Amino acid sequence: MIDSSTFPRVYTLEQSPTNTTIPFKKKTITAFAINPQVARLIGAEAKALRIDSFATYQQLVLKHDIEEENDIQQLKSNLRAYFNNGGDTCFLMVAKNIGLEIQKNKEIGLIVANGEDIEEVANLLTKENNLFALLDGPKAELSNNDRNIPTGFKGNSCSAIYYPWLADKWTKAAIAPSAAIAGAYCKNDRMYGVWKSPANIALVGVDPIQLVTDQQQGEFSQENAINMIRQFNHGPATLWGARTLGGADSFIPTQRLLMKVEQDIQSLLRTVLFEANSQATWSKIRDSIHSYCHALWQHGALIGSTEEDAFYIQVGENLTMSAVDIQQHKMIVKVGLATIRPAEYVELEFTQQMGF
Repeated sequence: MIDSSTFPRVYTLEQSPTNTTIPFKKKTITAFAINPQVARLIGAEAKALRIDSFATYQQLVLKHDIEEENDIQQLKSNLRAYFNNGGDTCFLMVAKNIGLEIQKNKEIGLIVANGEDIEEVANLLTKENNLFALLDGPKAELSNNDRNIPTGFKGNSCSAIYYPWLADKWTKAAIAPSAAIAGAYCKNDRMYGVWKSPANIALVGVDPIQLVTDQQQGEFSQENAINMIRQFNHGPATLWGARTLGGADSFIPTQRLLMKVEQDIQSLLRTVLFEANSQATWSKIRDSIHSYCHALWQHGALIGSTEEDAFYIQVGENLTMSAVDIQQHKMIVKVGLATIRPAEYVELEFTQQMGF
C-alpha cells in the first residue's frame, strides 16, 4: 500500500511480507512397486504409469486386453484396497526403477512395497529426499525366524512395516497390507496432516488373514517395530501401531512431520537466495519461519500452551553464525520444535548458501 506524505513526490512503501502460504493438509502421491512381468502387460516397462482412480486402472486393463490372472489379479486387488481406503493418485513403476523414476516425479512422497521386494530403494529413504516407505510383513504367521526382516531397512526411520496380509470376499488374492494402509495414509494426510498418527484407523473392505494376539503384539511390535493390523470382537481391521524401523523411540508422525518441515523451510530459505546476508534478510526469514511454525502449532502439529513452549527460531551473528560464516555467504538458521513424540524439542539446523 502506498500513502502520500506531506512532501510532494515523496512516498512511503509498505512492503508485503514473504509469502508463507504452505498447505498443511495435502494430497499424498504414492509410488507402487510392480514386477517386470506386470509392467510389460500394462505398458509400464519404460516409464512410470499414472493411475488417478481404480476406474482408471480398469480402463487400462481393458485397453491392453489383459487376462486378470496371477500377478495382474494381485495388482488389481491391491489397488482396489488402496483406493477404497482413501488413496490418491499413484504411479506404478518397476521396483528396480523406482530410484530413477522418482527423480522424474518429485511430487511422490510415499513408496508402497505392494508385495514386492524394494530393498534397492532403502538408500533413498532420507528426510532430505522427503520419502517414506511402507513395507509388507510375511504372508505366513509371524515366528521367531522373522526377527531380521526386512534387513535392508533395519534402523531406517523413514520406513514402516505392517502385518498381516489382508483378504476380501471379492478376490482370492491376498492383499498386501502396504497397499490398503497407503490409502489410509492418504486420507489421514488430507483430513488432518502428516503429524496425525496413522493408527487406530479402521480399514474399509478388508480383513486380516491371521488374527494377531496380544502376545504377538507385545513381542513383535516392541522389539521388531512391526505395526499390527488388529481385529477386535469381529470389528473392522484396525491399524494398531505407528513405529518406524528406526528404533524403539522412532514414531511415524514425528518422522513425517520433520520431513515436511525440513522440505518447507528449505523452500522458504530459497526465496532469499540472492539477497544480502544481513540483519534485514535474517529478520525477514525469521518472520517467515515464525508464521509457518505458528500455523503448525495452531493446526495441532506441535505441543505447548504458548508459542514459546511450542517452537523457537534462531538466526543471526554470534547466535547461529560467526563472522567467517557471513563472509562465506552462509546463512545458518536453527529451528526447535516441540513435537508430540518425543516430548521435547527437536532442533533442526539449516544452512543456505547465499547467492553472490
